[in-house]
Amino acid sequence: MTCPIYSKIIDTRFTPLNEIAIVLQNVIILILSFCTAGGCSLAAAFAIHACGQLNVLYTWLHELVENQTKKNDKAEQKLAAIVEHHLRILSFISQLESIMHKPAFVELIGCTTIMCLLGYYIVTVRYRYEEMQILFYTNKYHLFTKNQKSLLLQNVY
Repeated sequence: MTCPIYSKIIDTRFTPLNEIAIVLQNVIILILSFCTAGGCSLAAAFAIHACGQLNVLYTWLHELVENQTKKNDKAEQKLAAIVEHHLRILSFISQLESIMHKPAFVELIGCTTIMCLLGYYIVTVRYRYEEMQILFYTNKYHLFTKNQKSLLLQNVY
């Protein structure tokens, strides 16, 4: 089984329910993976778009400064267009932030939970099987006492 199932609801020891449960779990994992990858890809595409728009704005400002020395009459119109474009970029970024902060928070909580559970399981397994590891390492290598302790400390930590 990909994920353990509560056995009082469905008894997965028998063949048709076992395959149904495995297929259902794999479909759910596939859908969740697609949603996560799609959300991250969408956020990255929007961020790249905003950076591109800011680069365009920078180019326009650079051209305005270069043309300022030539005493161009349309400088005020260009400056108004630059300011309007800048406000549109800021509006886009604020809308993007308001849309994407919830999925990003869910992803952060999910990854943090996975890391915490992984650390918890590593710590509990280490303490549960500590005597077995000590016997395994000391019997396998047949080293002196000083070398056994240093080998155990290297492998445990």
